[in-house]
Amino acid sequence: MALKIEVHDEIATQRRPACISIYDGNELVQVIVAEIKQEKGADNGKYGVVKITHIHNIP
Repeated sequence: MALKIEVHDEIATQRRPACISIYDGNELVQVIVAEIKQEKGADNGKYGVVKITHIHNIP
């Protein structure tokens, strides 16, 4: 089976974490959630320090 990666929210915000689902064929095997830990000012914009907060392995 081939792995399939599905990105639900590719940009993390203060209110919504980034979320990635990993499938083996049609079977969900892992979910990765990343949240912004702190935001800093940058040249003409902002960037966030993102930390993976949850990795869920689906049995």
